[in-house]
Amino acid sequence: MEAVTKVATAYPDQKFLFVDGTITGCDKNVTSVSFRDNEKTFMLGMVAAMKTETNSLGVIAALNVDSLNMFVTGFIAGAEYVKPDIKVNVKYVGSFSDTTTAKEMAISLHEGGADIVATFSGGSGLGVFTAAKEDGFLAIGCDTNQCLIDPSCIMLSGIRKIDVVISDGIGSAIKGTLKGGATSAGLAENALTITNEGSKVELDPSYLDAAFKAGDKIISGELKVPSKLSEIGR
Repeated sequence: MEAVTKVATAYPDQKFLFVDGTITGCDKNVTSVSFRDNEKTFMLGMVAAMKTETNSLGVIAALNVDSLNMFVTGFIAGAEYVKPDIKVNVKYVGSFSDTTTAKEMAISLHEGGADIVATFSGGSGLGVFTAAKEDGFLAIGCDTNQCLIDPSCIMLSGIRKIDVVISDGIGSAIKGTLKGGATSAGLAENALTITNEGSKVELDPSYLDAAFKAGDKIISGELKVPSKLSEIGR
């Protein structure tokens, strides 16, 4: 981020687009776009709640910070939207690249009753997928289509459409309508979605249909998705 700030300050007449974060101090020529990730994880949580046979889910996040707890909050809220009494346990790896700890945590969640574990932990998530395959439970990935990593146990993934955000930003710059400052992108901007493409895990089509209908309500404003754990009593 420091590099962007330095270059943007040196070239004040040049427009810059920064995706997945916020640049401060250069609002006139830098457009920062963050993702409303709780919207897509809400949909993931809904599907997980419909799929679980134990009424217990697990979540593994890289760090206990607001940006990642947005993922966690959306997932829990989505699961509870479907089943208010569902159990959702959360663990934090402490790293984006500790596959060993993530695997151990996933196994612990499974032993505690979770038959589906979602990972919002970057590279650490590979440990979750390994545990899912070896221990016989299902996993959910995020940001890219991680179903393709192991179609036998990864049932679903949340997607960030970074290409759409960049394309829209470039289009606005060409039109001269790109405004500096911080903004966000979510379902309404077609910047997020969920998919089970490539997964071999059997998933009732009605589960996805229900999630996408909820997504439409999020877009219309009829359904408000919490973004902080405190909003859901955590």
